[in-house]
Amino acid sequence: ENIFVDTCDDETLLRYGLVKLNRLPYVAVSAQYKVSVTGTTGATIPAGTSFVSVDSSTNPGQVFILETEYILPSTVGEITLVAEIGGTESALVLADVLQVTSPIANVDSFVTVTSQTVAPVNDETIAEYRIKVINAYRTEPQGGAKVDYQLWAVDAAGVRIPAAPPP
Repeated sequence: ENIFVDTCDDETLLRYGLVKLNRLPYVAVSAQYKVSVTGTTGATIPAGTSFVSVDSSTNPGQVFILETEYILPSTVGEITLVAEIGGTESALVLADVLQVTSPIANVDSFVTVTSQTVAPVNDETIAEYRIKVINAYRTEPQGGAKVDYQLWAVDAAGVRIPAAPPP
């Protein structure tokens, strides 16, 4: 069974994928959001501070981390928070609210999402990866034909291509 891409075990599939696609399956990407924060001018939010999305947000209970220390330049500031887990499970939308997990002196407990700086992407499953490897073996580059565009798209994380019809 391990001599064919469509029936091989996962470990062998990864080796076939490295040979044909020159990569392993894509890993999940954590979302990053700009959020507005209010408080007293000069208040410090330490690096590593965690925030959790409230019950009324798109995905409640998700944890987000501030990676660098931030000092409020005025009563309103903007920080970047990174989702603790990768993928769309932690996706938020504009105006979603998060709450700091432990109080910070002179900083309000609630922050509001103002923009998304990095979109979350789910990891590539073994089944999706298998389809891409099979398609890579079934199709050959043809100098700008439809097949070439499909092969080029496979290199982008999050792109879904339907399985190629049997030859």
